Amino acid sequence: MYMTITAFIILIMIIIAKSESMLNYLIFIEYMVLVIILMIIINQSSNDWVFMIYLIYTVSEAIIGLTLLVKMNQSYGHQNINLINLCSN
Repeated sequence: MYMTITAFIILIMIIIAKSESMLNYLIFIEYMVLVIILMIIINQSSNDWVFMIYLIYTVSEAIIGLTLLVKMNQSYGHQNINLINLCSN
């Protein structure tokens, strides 16, 4: 349990320090979701419905994130979309 919380905190620190493009940001978010799924599996192994609902939610979140990335790539015209440029518009 403490290892997953530590991995989650380290991942948040990496996101803050190293997120240069939107794709890296989405990959880090998906890794955070996997850590949360691991915590759910460890803590609530008897309740499968919670796991299935959370898994459906994370798949939907991943699809929405990738769709937004593709739409932003089409509108801005390049693949390396900086987060700083998005905040200034």
